[in-house]
Amino acid sequence: MEQLAIYLLKSTICISAFLGVYWCFLKNETFYRFNRYFLLTGLVTAVLLPLYTYTFEVNAVPAATILPASSQNDMVEATAGLPLTHMFLIVVYALGIVFLGLRYFIGLNKLKSLIRKYGFTEMKGYRLVKTNDLKSSFSVFNYILVNGSAETSEIEKKLIFEHELAHVKQFHWLDLLLSQLLCVFQWFNPLIWVYTYCIKQNHEFLADTAVLEQGNPVGLYRAALLNHSLGTPVFALSSSFAHYDKLKRVKMMTKAASAAARKQIVLVLLPLLAVFLWAFAKPIFVIAPGEQAPDLNVSGVIVPKVPSSKRIVPGLSTHHAVKKVLPDIVQVKLQKKGSAVIKVESKEVKMKPKEQAPVVTETASLPTPISEAVVVTPVKNTAIKPSVLVYLDGQEIHYDINQIKSETIESIHVLKGTSATDAYGERGKDGVVLITSKKQL
Repeated sequence: MEQLAIYLLKSTICISAFLGVYWCFLKNETFYRFNRYFLLTGLVTAVLLPLYTYTFEVNAVPAATILPASSQNDMVEATAGLPLTHMFLIVVYALGIVFLGLRYFIGLNKLKSLIRKYGFTEMKGYRLVKTNDLKSSFSVFNYILVNGSAETSEIEKKLIFEHELAHVKQFHWLDLLLSQLLCVFQWFNPLIWVYTYCIKQNHEFLADTAVLEQGNPVGLYRAALLNHSLGTPVFALSSSFAHYDKLKRVKMMTKAASAAARKQIVLVLLPLLAVFLWAFAKPIFVIAPGEQAPDLNVSGVIVPKVPSSKRIVPGLSTHHAVKKVLPDIVQVKLQKKGSAVIKVESKEVKMKPKEQAPVVTETASLPTPISEAVVVTPVKNTAIKPSVLVYLDGQEIHYDINQIKSETIESIHVLKGTSATDAYGERGKDGVVLITSKKQL
């Protein structure tokens, strides 16, 4: 649901940008073919650009590690299921799509029945259907439906036919098909309906220009346009001779050609699209070259494998930022309907010969409730030099002492100097650590 909402939001922003530029700068210009390609580019951009997310790399510090929970008991469980309001919105959205889809399907069936009833004449590149059931002629796909009524003069029929033939030859139905598909899936967005209206109106300008370029008198064509009225609703994918603001079309016929330099106004879209990509950009955190090879990727954060007691639920946060403040201090910022900042201090202290190893405790400060962000388990972290002998319940161990859980330890004894060498020989010169675990009941 969230991904669909983000996609629709991005698509709406794209439509708004293209519609705003067209409405403010191109709507009253006479380069109709350029306007058509501009509007068509806006439709394609609104469909494809939201699928792309710009990403940029951020070097992460391998001094700290975020690891997934080792067991289900340590994880924060998300609430199962969708909220009731989300379910309601999904149902309403789906019903709108079904309603419009059925509407267009019924329209196609009516058109098919009309063509089957009257038949058609196969021409070069189009099919002509003559019928008296319609008071207004229109074209859809490669079909031209004209009114064969005697009430319409022959000169008007000729002009109307040339107008609809221009729609077919210029494949205007392709633009309409794509715009109507967007109307189906974004029926709630009023801007997409305005955008479709602008596409259809520009198609009429293109068809009018094509008729006048064939040498037909402007005055006669304007009179035919004003006298021709729309008597019945037309299928949504069709182009009608007398549709879309006849007075506006008459005005545009006599308007002087616009300067080609005004087309450069579309360059204003470049910074708008750059801001769009920046606003929805996502960082990818990577380990700097030469550091330890990463083996874990948690929600876009790549970190190396280092023993740690900090645990976080994978996928809990949508934005992460890792920043090195000091060589031994790392800040991790996470967001989930708010933000939680965890400051983890991890200082490694090496034990000198004949000295007891100090104990360093990791600390965590949480400005927000722990249940919203992470589960932190404080443990004692004793850093031992590799040459120090470590025995657990009488058995020598060779793995990291940090892997021993603090709650299982009963006592720790440290032997130094002669007491260590007397008992363990030369191997114990750097010290010996004896760990006794709690007895299992």
